[in-house]
Amino acid sequence: MHNLFDRQLAAWPEAARRYRDLQNIETKEIDLGGMPVRVQFNPARAVSTLARTDAAAIKARPCFLCRDNRPAQQEALPFAGCDGRRYEALVNPFPIFPEHYTVPAVEHTPQRIAGRFPDMLRLAEAFPDMVVFYNGPESGASAPDHFHFQMGCRGFLPVETHFDRLRPVTVMRPGRAVIAVTSGYISGLPVITAPDGASAAAAFLRVLRSLPVSPATGEPQLNILCWRETPADGGSGALFRILVIPRKAHRPSCYFAPEDRSVRISPASVDLGGVFIVPAEEDYRRVNLQVLRTIIQETVNTSWQPVIDVGLLTAPLLRVRMNGGEEVFTLRNGQVEWRGRRYGRLEFRPSDGFVLHKVKIGINFHWEREEDQLFSGGLTILPSEDGLVAINSVLTEDYLLSVISSEMNGDAPEEFLKAHAVISRSWLLARPTLGGGATVESGSRGAPDTSADSIIRWYDREDHTLFDVCADDHCQRYQGLLRAGNANIRRAIEATRGMVLTDGPDGAICDTRFSKCCGGVSERFSACWADEDYAYLRPVRDSNGSDPLPELSDEQTARKWILSSPEAFCNTSDPALLSTVLNSYDQETADFYRWRVEYTQEQLSDLLRRRSGIDFGPVLELRPLRRGASGRIIELLIRGTLRTATVGKELEIRRWLSESHLYSSAFVVDTVHTGDSSIPSGFILHGAGWGHGVGLCQIGAAAMSARGYTFDSILAHYFRGSCLTRLY
Repeated sequence: MHNLFDRQLAAWPEAARRYRDLQNIETKEIDLGGMPVRVQFNPARAVSTLARTDAAAIKARPCFLCRDNRPAQQEALPFAGCDGRRYEALVNPFPIFPEHYTVPAVEHTPQRIAGRFPDMLRLAEAFPDMVVFYNGPESGASAPDHFHFQMGCRGFLPVETHFDRLRPVTVMRPGRAVIAVTSGYISGLPVITAPDGASAAAAFLRVLRSLPVSPATGEPQLNILCWRETPADGGSGALFRILVIPRKAHRPSCYFAPEDRSVRISPASVDLGGVFIVPAEEDYRRVNLQVLRTIIQETVNTSWQPVIDVGLLTAPLLRVRMNGGEEVFTLRNGQVEWRGRRYGRLEFRPSDGFVLHKVKIGINFHWEREEDQLFSGGLTILPSEDGLVAINSVLTEDYLLSVISSEMNGDAPEEFLKAHAVISRSWLLARPTLGGGATVESGSRGAPDTSADSIIRWYDREDHTLFDVCADDHCQRYQGLLRAGNANIRRAIEATRGMVLTDGPDGAICDTRFSKCCGGVSERFSACWADEDYAYLRPVRDSNGSDPLPELSDEQTARKWILSSPEAFCNTSDPALLSTVLNSYDQETADFYRWRVEYTQEQLSDLLRRRSGIDFGPVLELRPLRRGASGRIIELLIRGTLRTATVGKELEIRRWLSESHLYSSAFVVDTVHTGDSSIPSGFILHGAGWGHGVGLCQIGAAAMSARGYTFDSILAHYFRGSCLTRLY
């Protein structure tokens, strides 16, 4: 490539002159969003910046990228793309970079990125000292009729040399790649980091299918910058860096302004990468910070949001109403059978949404039932070992509209709805599995089988291999749009659009857990899941007073606390408030703050045998061995006449001691004896709270909102030290 460059400058005087002129070109620097960008006065680029790209103009001129129409002096270096696609690298005779190349396809074919992104990665890998970029047909390409990439020498663009100023916040991990959203310079742009081409291509497709498609070209308006980066310490493990710039307009209003106020900048990849090209001197003099901000505001779409794949239902047969008719899908020999034919995969995008019949909600909880549910977005049906899987592909904000509607009543206090929108969004985008990353479904400490004396398990982020999140309480309730018509919820989603909590100003997105009722004190992460903790999930007393945090890991203090009814935000039985916070099936349970469960000896021993798979015989003792900060039991000793075992953590305890789920593991035990028998006749559990108690307490947050607290103060109360950040 460099030999080609040297030969061309030696044999092509006009091109050589323009490259020499670059050395003395006039530039100025402007700080834009914390990053120094340059404005370049470059008259030679008028051929591109001022070019007409309408269909009539393109049709009227010969294509300057086709072989027969190129200058006689212009040499070509062949380059093989993927799947037999052919390209030629050309020295660009109208340069911006000290070395600038155009890489057109050999065939005259329109400028469309679909199917060609792997070729872009191959260029970046073959020429690691180059930045490869793509301008879409409505996003700065002066030859929208002939497919081409461009390349320029590394270290020239500010977005590359000041990559840290983009402050990308991770929102997805497809395979080995990371998709982040910029929060500096131009906020709200997707950035991909990947160690290999396959991961980078998969991540790019996730981004591409989340963008609106232009009816004129059939692809989203966008610019792409891509380079291969070696670690700063010189070690192994080079990474692809890909900056995707979604667009909403080809040129800004100042481009079309009257001559005395115009600034003819036609922003493309290089401009938005931090070097703004201006071919006219009078326009160059007019460019200032406000002009650049206006150009970005009018041409860049900073509202990018991920598409979420939600697993709705797995069943041998699916019934779906869409496009005015009823469709039936069945599983046959490992394939989807539909209308008499079989498929490995089916995808639909009904314009008016679709209704999926008999969707299970509240799976394994006491309110489990089936519903017919309405959804918007795409529908994919896949075969699996467990049946047909229905998957809904939906934008993040549309997903949240259903989540907030499903998690609570739309008539809840407005600030509570806003707070919940932020934490539901944060929880979603903080998930390491979002986009297909691998994680562990459950953890254990000690032997995992029931023959052991200690069975400590926790259940957290299930590795959904076919979709990002499920639609039930295991992830977040996502029950379609039938409940999503409430205007309050729509306002709450829009008011907090793109907002998440981060662990400090430049930290990662917080893993914002929430439960129904903390019982007066919130719990640590490690009490419920892996043995790790986060500063923003510290124990919090659920009140506005200065009362100290009680030491509820102590058995006597916990007993006194649970058997009393201390003042707390979540200590409320106000039916008006609860009815606005809870959906109908949640209101079937009224004892959120303090509760009581009784078992006879026969009931408990039978329950434990069925739920744990262990025959303890008659139960002699239930003894807490370790409690968390909220009084929730982390390890419980169960002693019977036949077996003794320790069970944990909190969810496993709740599963063993209930037909569905015990309200919480924050309980104390009273053993009942009748007569002279040494074997108890029964057990009484006195408990506090509903759920794991980590993070936001839904009842407490609703009560705070009803008392006048704003959503940001509610979030600051439950997630200490976190920062409210707007991603897009």
